Amino acid sequence: MVNLVVDLRDERFDRAALTDALDQIRNAGFTVETSASGAALAWIDQEFGGTWSSEAYAGKNIVALENDEFAGFVTYAPQGLRFGWLQNWTRRRDVGIFGPFGVARRFRGSPLGRNLLHAALAELRALGYDFALIPAVGDGSLAAYYRRECGATVADEFDLRPTDERIPTTVLASGNGTNFQAALDASRAGKIPLQINALIANKEGARVIDRARHGEVPTIAKVIWDRGVESRET
Repeated sequence: MVNLVVDLRDERFDRAALTDALDQIRNAGFTVETSASGAALAWIDQEFGGTWSSEAYAGKNIVALENDEFAGFVTYAPQGLRFGWLQNWTRRRDVGIFGPFGVARRFRGSPLGRNLLHAALAELRALGYDFALIPAVGDGSLAAYYRRECGATVADEFDLRPTDERIPTTVLASGNGTNFQAALDASRAGKIPLQINALIANKEGARVIDRARHGEVPTIAKVIWDRGVESRET
């Protein structure tokens, strides 16, 4: 895994670049929203999984839609994230966090992704940051993409190898929890240092509940949340 850094002092990320990137998105037929609605967060969760919707909720967002259907999004300047790979960076006032960032499958390879990327980087510069941190990039081709598109360089490398210590863990599963089985299997195999002791699911009848029962997870609870209607504070 690597953390990448982009120098935002480059003229490619000035106010004119922000205007140009947003204009290109709109001229391609997309509608642009500058915040992530509950429906947008639900789409991010369903389309990309992981912790992306929670990270988007913690930051500022640019969301692109085509014919009222979500096409892509980018988050920038999320606050309060506690990932280990950020611990040496969150103290720096000249560094803003970029991401997560994703485009619907049907638009991958189109200019939409590049324009969202450049718009968010320009927004970080407008907020007063000199550098953007693109954290936890594990795919070599993705690192090459950022290097090519915005001049990102490797700032540090880290390893997520497991330790002997097993951390008692409660898993919060959104939707069907498609990543839960992989996490449970990895925990049992000792590939990640987690002891999964409880599952909280937010969907009645979700497959993840059966997976937890079959995996002999001691505690299973359901907290039903209509992501498209209820806010995260409800």
